[in-house]
Amino acid sequence: MKSKENIIERRTAMKNLIKMVFVILSIVICSNNSYAQEWEYPVIKGYGPVHLLPDAAVQPDKSIDYKILFDITKAADNKVKINQGLDHIARLINVFASAGMMPNKMKLVAVIHGASAPYCFEK
Repeated sequence: MKSKENIIERRTAMKNLIKMVFVILSIVICSNNSYAQEWEYPVIKGYGPVHLLPDAAVQPDKSIDYKILFDITKAADNKVKINQGLDHIARLINVFASAGMMPNKMKLVAVIHGASAPYCFEK
């Protein structure tokens, strides 16, 4: 009899432990969502969203003139959406600007060809 009661007590204890862990995880997940950072658009408004990370370990070096080449070959999902490659360029500019580096310190070139070309140059 004692072993049967012991098994029932262990099951009850395990169920209570699982409930407690679930409650704690729910609280942690909900509290993290309340601190979620909004998207920012430091230079190019509406495109290339970034989260500001002023304390990130790696930041752009402001003493360097960056030269960056983008190769855009993929078309946007539809004609209404911005081309993903162009959005990446906007994001790069916004990330650098959020670290205090303005676009005049960057030389950017976008090579647009293939399936992306007709949509990028269409009026």
